[in-house]
Amino acid sequence: AVLQTAVAWPSVTVKDNKAYLISGNAFYQVYDFALNSWTQVTASVLPRYSKIFNWNGDLYVLGGQLYNSTTGTWADATSICKLTAPGTWEATTTTLRAGYPNAELIGDEVIFAGGNQDGSWVSSVRAYNMSTGITRSIGVMRSSGGVPVSLSFSATTVKDGKLLSFGGNIQSGGDGTENNALYAIDPVANSVGITFRSSQLRRYASAVSASEGVYIYGGAQGNTQLNTMFLMT
Repeated sequence: AVLQTAVAWPSVTVKDNKAYLISGNAFYQVYDFALNSWTQVTASVLPRYSKIFNWNGDLYVLGGQLYNSTTGTWADATSICKLTAPGTWEATTTTLRAGYPNAELIGDEVIFAGGNQDGSWVSSVRAYNMSTGITRSIGVMRSSGGVPVSLSFSATTVKDGKLLSFGGNIQSGGDGTENNALYAIDPVANSVGITFRSSQLRRYASAVSASEGVYIYGGAQGNTQLNTMFLMT
C-alpha cells in the first residue's frame, strides 16, 4: 500500500499492530498491517524533523522545529505532544530543545546524539527522561582526532541497549561535510565512541538493527541519492 500523501523526513513508530507516521504536517498517517492500508488523520501541525515514540503504550512527539508566521523563522519546539485521541495532540511545555534530533528511545529515556539546540549545532549527547522530564548529559561526540563533532540527519537505531548513530551531515568539527563513522552511545555506562568507519560517506540514510549487525539503507552522498544498502557487523 502507498501513503495517502507523499512526505519527506518521516518518523515512524508502531502501536497495536499499526504504524504511525509523522512528517511535520497538519496530519499524520496510520498503516494497518492487517488491512495493508493507509489512512490519513487531520491534526494540529507537528514540528518538522521531529521524532515519534511509543512510550508505555502512548504515542509522543519530541523535538523538531515549528514555523513562526509572524517572524518568518523556524524555532525549536518547546512542547512534547501526546496523542490523546484520534487527531488530537496534547502539548506539554518542556525545557527540551532539539531542532534536528538524531534520537531513539531506550527504556524511559530518549537519547539525543548531537543535532541542534536553540539555533546552535551541538556535539553533546543528552538523555531526556520521559518520567521525570529531566535532561542529563551522557558525553560528547568526537572525531578520531578528538575534535567535538556536531551531526544532523544521521541514521539511528538501538542495539543491545545502545544508541547507534551512523553518518549524517557534519555541521561543525571533524573532516569534510559528510560523516562515515558509527557512534555507539551507552546510556548506562555514559560512554560515547566510534566503533566502525565505513568506506562510504552517507547522510539522510535509515538504520535497522538485526542479530547479525546493523543495516544501513539508502540516503545520499553529496547530491546523489543512493539505492544501496550495506551491513555493519
